[in-house]
Amino acid sequence: QVFYDHSQIESFSDILRQKINIYKEIADRQGIKILSSMEKDIYMKCDPFAIDMIINNLLDNAVKYTANEENTGLITISLVRKHNRIIFTVKDNGRGIKKDMHQHIFTPYYQISHAKRNTQGMGMGLAITHMIVKKLQGKIQLESEENKGAEFTIILPCYSPSRSDEITDKQVSKPMDMLPLMEKNSLSEFRADKKTLFIVEDNDRMLSFLVQVLSPDYNVITAV
Repeated sequence: QVFYDHSQIESFSDILRQKINIYKEIADRQGIKILSSMEKDIYMKCDPFAIDMIINNLLDNAVKYTANEENTGLITISLVRKHNRIIFTVKDNGRGIKKDMHQHIFTPYYQISHAKRNTQGMGMGLAITHMIVKKLQGKIQLESEENKGAEFTIILPCYSPSRSDEITDKQVSKPMDMLPLMEKNSLSEFRADKKTLFIVEDNDRMLSFLVQVLSPDYNVITAV
């Protein structure tokens, strides 16, 4: 259960621009090209963390499932305003999604498995995105076929700020793929005055993240 404060006024354009710069760094390492077309000064009434989550999930999936053999991977991102609505689109030329899976992908913990591809995660990203978009009176659409890429389109209400409105200057979070991995089998110094946590997790990035967050307050022992 996540509680958002949607009374804030945010620049979707600014948050998306920052996010694209971060994801280009990840995509470059995997031989994937990102192209973007964005209108400036597109605003909405929304918690900045909600926008952050929407963009993160769509770009993360696009990078994860996009083909990168011989540097052919391509992700196209678009942000436009049309009839007082925000149209945010993320399209890739990746593995695509079978038609019979379309109805399931917004279900919590549902993951699309591909042979020869390690796609770690909890399967919550698109379910959370769907929940946020619905709360914001928007909708999310998918067009995809297997081996022909995927295109996600999110439609949200646009907001026109007045002179008295305060625009939040939100610094976006970095995706988990950019967090440093901890050394294998590294343990923090044991302290008797702390409680001890034993964490078992199959996602190395998530494990590193949990250790980073919890180590100040607990003795943390891990296993993969």
